[in-house]
Amino acid sequence: MSEHCECANSRPQGGITFLTGSVLECEQVAKETFRLRIGASPKTLAEDQNGWNILVQQMVPGQFVMVRQAGKLDPLLGRAFAIYQTSEPTATHLPTAAVQSTTVVSTGRLPWVEIVYLRVGKATTAFSSLKPGEAVEVWGPLGNGFPLLDPTHCDHLICVAGGIGQTPMRLAIEEALGHRPFLGRSIHTQNSTGDVSNAIVRPIPRVSFCYGARSGDYLADVSAFESEGAQVHIATEDGSQGTQGRVTDLIEQLVKQDSADSRQRTCLFVCGPQPMLVAVQRQMAELHLHGYLSLETPMACGLGICFSCVAKIKDAQGRWDYRRTCTEGPVFEAQSVLFE
Repeated sequence: MSEHCECANSRPQGGITFLTGSVLECEQVAKETFRLRIGASPKTLAEDQNGWNILVQQMVPGQFVMVRQAGKLDPLLGRAFAIYQTSEPTATHLPTAAVQSTTVVSTGRLPWVEIVYLRVGKATTAFSSLKPGEAVEVWGPLGNGFPLLDPTHCDHLICVAGGIGQTPMRLAIEEALGHRPFLGRSIHTQNSTGDVSNAIVRPIPRVSFCYGARSGDYLADVSAFESEGAQVHIATEDGSQGTQGRVTDLIEQLVKQDSADSRQRTCLFVCGPQPMLVAVQRQMAELHLHGYLSLETPMACGLGICFSCVAKIKDAQGRWDYRRTCTEGPVFEAQSVLFE
């Protein structure tokens, strides 16, 4: 366990919810990039609304959902998408036990989740044409998510995103800056009255967001990350926006003046295509930086049944074994991942 973290296992307590919801919004946010909001509609039965409440309450930053069009056989399998944003949790005054159960006290607001995706294949092309009111099947929250950082050991969080890898970072930044507690944390702290709406959140003093893309046209929702309060740094390969180069250049710029002690108190959350993950992993080793990689491994079920998403992961003794990205990941300590 890293001293940067408050918990040995960031996988939250709680089960998986299987839901049919409605498309609430679908809009293009960058070149070939779309934001899809799915959730309960005013016509949704109270029982189903409660299911969406449960999903929103149990998730933590870095987790994902599986999504497929309802009633469609082609494509048959769902697709995995990081949870980009959710509605505010709609439960108040829950006892501690309720955080780990399916008991939800609704305040009447309709719950939803958002995903952001790149249009690259049959499923994402179909998703980009969805209209409000169309039915979509969702199951989650899935995976372990990013660990909860301890600000007594980490005073600088650097979130690093390449391509569509910005999607799990928005909620991670919200939590790190103390803007929002997540009830899915197994070590979630409540105040003396049990009111989760005012739960104690210890913010990380400094949060940076390094975002790289092929060109400025592919940068999605940058203003949202700025509004969260993160220090945003942009790199594009063609130089059309920000620094010309890659996210590794941004990381070097951020830490090159830091002392060895300061680097030990810096933690990275990283998500992006595998070549970028390999480069950042190597850079982290050279600069003696600690952090976590969120893998973008293709998945078929999201439930750990099919073993199609396994990755080679080392243990503390250097021995490796296959780990399922959908259940034991997608987040792993950076130096534990073996890339081939």
